[in-house]
Amino acid sequence: MQTWRYLLLPFSILYGAGVRFRNVLFTMGWFREQTFPVPVITVGNLKSGGTGKSPMVDFITGHLSADHKIAVLSRGYGRKSKGFLYATPDAGAVSVGDEAMQRVNRHPAWIVAVDENRRHGIQRILTDYPDIEAVILDDAFQHRYVKANCNVLLIEYAHFFRSNFLLPAGLEREPWSGRKRAHIIIVTKTPEDARKAEMKPILDRIRPTPNQHIFFASIRYEAIQPVWPDGHPSVSSVSGKNILLCTGIANPEPLIKYLEQAGNLVTPMTYPDHHNFTDRDVKHMITTFQQLPVDNRLFLTTEKDAARLRTPSFKALLENARPYYLPISVVINNNDKQRFYQIIESHVKRDPIRS
Repeated sequence: MQTWRYLLLPFSILYGAGVRFRNVLFTMGWFREQTFPVPVITVGNLKSGGTGKSPMVDFITGHLSADHKIAVLSRGYGRKSKGFLYATPDAGAVSVGDEAMQRVNRHPAWIVAVDENRRHGIQRILTDYPDIEAVILDDAFQHRYVKANCNVLLIEYAHFFRSNFLLPAGLEREPWSGRKRAHIIIVTKTPEDARKAEMKPILDRIRPTPNQHIFFASIRYEAIQPVWPDGHPSVSSVSGKNILLCTGIANPEPLIKYLEQAGNLVTPMTYPDHHNFTDRDVKHMITTFQQLPVDNRLFLTTEKDAARLRTPSFKALLENARPYYLPISVVINNNDKQRFYQIIESHVKRDPIRS
């Protein structure tokens, strides 16, 4: 741990005390949690970013949408607009945020909306779509002004093998005790080859209550796709390439490691999470990319970053670079996928919470 983080520990103690006091006020009813006439499922974490919320929201929504009319609501991090907006394929990340654009680009038929006021956002969706059967809130575990039928808490596998401190000394938004509010706890980014013996210490650390369900999930990298599909040649394999990897995500290290293990030489260009790229950024990317060997170079980014790069002005600048993105998906480990589906379904079919 860097020395400067130790200097911030007193502030982390004060922050933790404030979060605990706030939670007590909600538990005692001093702060009111609003209920809605349809089930609400929250997906969130204790850490600030990097646990895989977006693919997990998509994983849950994708399953439920087969038999139910579902809406997804997020705050819209990184956008330059305010208030309630629906994400449409032509909305743009500047208006609705990169995660909402990523979601609607992949699933144009989904109802995806953003609103920093989650209560207002849910009510607006229910007004516009009276037949909605459930609302999924992205990154809302700490948003206790909405009473959820099901809280899905994501904890990164690496969390259990490092020191974790509350903000501002660390990245934890809530004390470890906050996990007790979750109905489902998912240990994300678990190695697919992890044995049950390796999972037992994690289960011992979580100490789930009888009403909590624990799952382990992995991230699976899919075939790369062009940021702009028109005129781009297909790339069947990402191996043996000189890759310029441009990312504006919370933690690019697992992706860099994956690409290097596949036999690639990776030149990373990292930006802050949800970074709004500028023309200057893109020109710097192009200059760096042009310095790589011509015959086997590849411009690669993430699906979330692709949503922010996909603008007309950037398309003109990046035309010769032919950028691609690497999609990811969620895999539930230990053949637990059907059990997970059954539990999620039970929360949608259950009568919504009544005030």
